[in-house]
Amino acid sequence: MRPVFNEMEVVGEEVTQTVQSVSYGFIGLLFFFWVGLNADLEGLFREPTLAILLYLAGTIGKLVGVFLMVPMRKLTVREAWTVGIGLDARLTTEIIVARLLFDGRLIDGGSHVVSVTLEGGEKIPADMVLISIGAKPASELAQKAGLRIVDNGSIWVDDYMRTEAEEVFAVGDCALKRDFFTRRAVPVWLASTATAEARNAGTNLYGIRVLHQIQGTIAAFSTKIGGVSFASTGMTCRTCEKEGFRYISTTAVAPDRHPGKLPGAHELKLKLVFADRSGIILGGQISGGASVGELINTIALAIQKKVSVRELDMMQIATHPLLTSAPTIHPLVNGAHQALAKLRTGKK
Repeated sequence: MRPVFNEMEVVGEEVTQTVQSVSYGFIGLLFFFWVGLNADLEGLFREPTLAILLYLAGTIGKLVGVFLMVPMRKLTVREAWTVGIGLDARLTTEIIVARLLFDGRLIDGGSHVVSVTLEGGEKIPADMVLISIGAKPASELAQKAGLRIVDNGSIWVDDYMRTEAEEVFAVGDCALKRDFFTRRAVPVWLASTATAEARNAGTNLYGIRVLHQIQGTIAAFSTKIGGVSFASTGMTCRTCEKEGFRYISTTAVAPDRHPGKLPGAHELKLKLVFADRSGIILGGQISGGASVGELINTIALAIQKKVSVRELDMMQIATHPLLTSAPTIHPLVNGAHQALAKLRTGKK
């Protein structure tokens, strides 16, 4: 636009000044405001000495860079001071310091993680960092009210979400969770369980409906880490061994589109766990694309209904090349078919 404004002479100069005023006075303020919202200054307080050194290095670097323009006769000394101080006024140095000190203190890398620095200074190579801080029920209010609290801090409830106090119900992370298979108290705090509890309590609030009760949590959940989706529900091989359950397991792999070369296709890897002899499904774990989230819900319902391997083997599944695995290699049916063969031959 500058050549056009130059041709307009006086009017062009006035337009140029107006554009500069709007750019510096309005757009510039928006830029600084946005950057400020994204800045985390916690590092400045944790490492003040390093922050000051980095700030001075940034300031001196800007001034030196600008003053190099003076010998080239691009700027006067006065203009160099003005530009140098103006650059520093952007607070970019402070923002970089805050980001590096806060983010880089524990996790090293730019746009992605390359390592983790421990408190003692040891660096561990890493592609990803998962932060798990644990959880505990917030049951202090219930305890003060005299409600029964179990060993793990949860509020005791029956299968209808009733506490021992009359007309008092408890649902969600504060309420006792029992395993679907063993009925033991388990530390499971998931939305899948909590929402079912809420529906159960709401149904039984003004009178018990015998067929509407929580039979235990199956810990159904799904998540996405680094572009890969994961999901699990029910028992794993490890929990079966811990609880003394005799089981068989199978693994099936198939693309979630057919053919698997279609754009957006992901490899689905499904592991199914069945009770030995009876063939009742006990659990399932999946990794793959976005379809993992819905496939695990199908398995969760099968667990709650105590579906057998024979019923899954005969399951009729709606398929489409752009939406599902091929019907001939669908991992849920394929995994059940493998399990049925193991049951027939007695293999593990």
